[in-house]
Amino acid sequence: MYYYFIMKKLPSLLLFLLISITPSFGIQEINRGDVLNLEQCIEIALRNSPYMKKAQNQIKIAKANLGGAKSVWTPAIGMGGDFSGSHLRRKHKSVNDHSFGADAMISQMIYDFGKTNASINVQKYNLIATEFDMEKTTLDTILAVKEAYFSVLAAKANKDVQVQNVEINERYYNQIKSYFEEGIRSRIDFVNAEVNLSDAKYSMLDAQDRYCDAMVQLNKAMYLTNNPDYSIAPIEKFNANADVTPVTLIHSHDTSHEHDKLHEDEIKEITLSGIINENEIVSGHNLEPFNKTFEETLEVANSNRPDIKSYLALKDTSEQSLKYAKRQWFPELSVNGGYNYMRNDGTNTNSFSYGADLSIPMVRPVGIKYDIDAANAQLDNANEDIRLIYQTVYYDVELALCETKILENQIPLVLDRIRLAKENFELADGRYLEGIGNYIELQDARSQYLNAQQEYINTVYQYSLARANLDYVMGVK
Repeated sequence: MYYYFIMKKLPSLLLFLLISITPSFGIQEINRGDVLNLEQCIEIALRNSPYMKKAQNQIKIAKANLGGAKSVWTPAIGMGGDFSGSHLRRKHKSVNDHSFGADAMISQMIYDFGKTNASINVQKYNLIATEFDMEKTTLDTILAVKEAYFSVLAAKANKDVQVQNVEINERYYNQIKSYFEEGIRSRIDFVNAEVNLSDAKYSMLDAQDRYCDAMVQLNKAMYLTNNPDYSIAPIEKFNANADVTPVTLIHSHDTSHEHDKLHEDEIKEITLSGIINENEIVSGHNLEPFNKTFEETLEVANSNRPDIKSYLALKDTSEQSLKYAKRQWFPELSVNGGYNYMRNDGTNTNSFSYGADLSIPMVRPVGIKYDIDAANAQLDNANEDIRLIYQTVYYDVELALCETKILENQIPLVLDRIRLAKENFELADGRYLEGIGNYIELQDARSQYLNAQQEYINTVYQYSLARANLDYVMGVK
């Protein structure tokens, strides 16, 4: 059983070794302008996490407890010394008596009918459970980084959409202002354009603040403070580049655009197709569906989940505790040897002793009976914990897989909605510039296009979280 657990936890031990020997990518090694990918962010978090350090310390404690249990099989050594003296005066005569002695003893237990082995096994399986607990902490840390990382990508993509929305509304505002001054458009169109531009700028500032918040959460997930400005790289299924950490955006926002510098004649000639650029997350998204069946996913989860392995190890611990409780009254066989040196009145005495002891400890049979009952109850609880964790994993996999599949099916539909909304927007723009359509129709088309992009970004974000959670419930790093 112990060999089985060692083989199962070998990947986590290799990960721990890799983290221990690879060069540190701590905060002091992040330079301004660096671009971190998801793997580097995870590595930083694993290095900096106090929970990981605490988990490593728990392993050290468990190893020390195991060593202490094994130490019963090592010899016990004792040493001592004594000095005594007396002075006797009788009939004008003095008699002095002095003696000095030293002794050393060594004792070695030979056999205790399985009590010590049971105690050692208790600590051995506790160590295994602690190592799997550290692997669970590793998975928790990785999931937190992924969630924060994807949140930054989503915030960046949404910020890009809002910036483009401002540019579009600036274009309308400047064009309608020129047409209004020439008497081509009504004042209500001009006022609506001004209101829409103001709303667009407000939404852009809000998106920038959300981006700042997302970066703070990523730093928190990596346990970074006083970090230099850096950027993060896109991932294959979430193709949105992130800018440098926008520390200055917390108190200041840049709302200037190149359209403000254009001449009035140039403003009239700007076409919508010249402003709309598909967001990177839309144009470059690459969806790779999750192809495992529920049964295959559940099998992976049952094989990998560190909490399952931890509970199995704790069950073995309970079994060994029960064995120990049943063997409390078993005798102990040990051998011992000693050496004694004494000097008295100039006479030296040396002696050696040796022997073997078979001792039956003082026990209370009634107390042992209750110890056995308690150990049986703990073993029953361990079995129930295992049954419960398998049920929990079953439902975790079922929910995570269901959510992943739903979002996989939604993404192509929302992507088509973006393309249709963009086409409708361009048609409405052309109709309005030709004097066929009205401003309300145009703004409805613009809102539909904006909402479709935001919905798509949110869907991809939720899908990325779902895939990260699916990896988590499968115990996959």
